[in-house]
Amino acid sequence: MNESRNLASQAEKLEFLRLVIDSAERRRDSVENKASILIASNAILLTALASLLPSLVAGRSAGAPKQAYEWIPIALGTLTLIAVVVSTMSAIRILVSISTDKDRKRIMDIDRMESNLLYFGKIADTTKAEFQAAIEAMTNQTILEQLVGEAHNIARLTRERYRLLYFSHRAFFVSVALFLSVMMSKMFSM
Repeated sequence: MNESRNLASQAEKLEFLRLVIDSAERRRDSVENKASILIASNAILLTALASLLPSLVAGRSAGAPKQAYEWIPIALGTLTLIAVVVSTMSAIRILVSISTDKDRKRIMDIDRMESNLLYFGKIADTTKAEFQAAIEAMTNQTILEQLVGEAHNIARLTRERYRLLYFSHRAFFVSVALFLSVMMSKMFSM
């Protein structure tokens, strides 16, 4: 009776871990979609800024602006460009965030080797027969430990992507505000 309860408990733990991993992966996909939208929005803003650039610097090559207020659109345009670049780079970092081996590997105490059979690099480095033998040699406890480690890792990486997305959104909204101020200063300097 106790052994059957232990098996049920093990199955419940595995199901719970599957739910945790699936949830974290859905959230990761959501962050990546939002980052893609943010990159597209930044591209539109950058295109609009590039179309304004000739009018911002028109007539400036003949000499320095004679009035201090003539520098305002140029300074705001430069700040907008910096904010757009920061926002875009943060969003790109979300999409191409490749974790280091230190982040992905888990330590298993099997012959003092670092490995995790859930890590695709470990799978790709072995032959099918070696991988199958390693899977068959695993105990229920080892499988559970690896799944727990993987669930924690996915959740941690997803949290980091959300932090990058938060920063990227803030930089984007700053760039939109600066772009609008460039437009307003350009209108009032005419």
